Amino acid sequence: MDEYALILNAPGVVAARVLISSFMALLGGYLCAKFAETDEMRYTLIAVIFRVIVFVGFNRSPYMPPTPGLALALLLTISSGTMLLGGAIRAAAAAVQRKKEMQ
Repeated sequence: MDEYALILNAPGVVAARVLISSFMALLGGYLCAKFAETDEMRYTLIAVIFRVIVFVGFNRSPYMPPTPGLALALLLTISSGTMLLGGAIRAAAAAVQRKKEMQ
């Protein structure tokens, strides 16, 4: 398990995890806001909160080596921000659509 932890927590792998997680969070935030239909940012924020809880919970799992605290904080901060960005993009698009429908 120690060798696996060394590979999983190497700086290059952590950087790749941050990039991939951020991209997936951007898409996830957009889709969450799209499914919400109204009050997009509230539902996206709820999804971010659940996502943080899941990330921290899986970091405690006995079958995976834990991610170091600093790397986990970086991963959660950046990817949570991009998830909110995805929700904001969809909320802005929905606002434009609503404005067009009212005219």
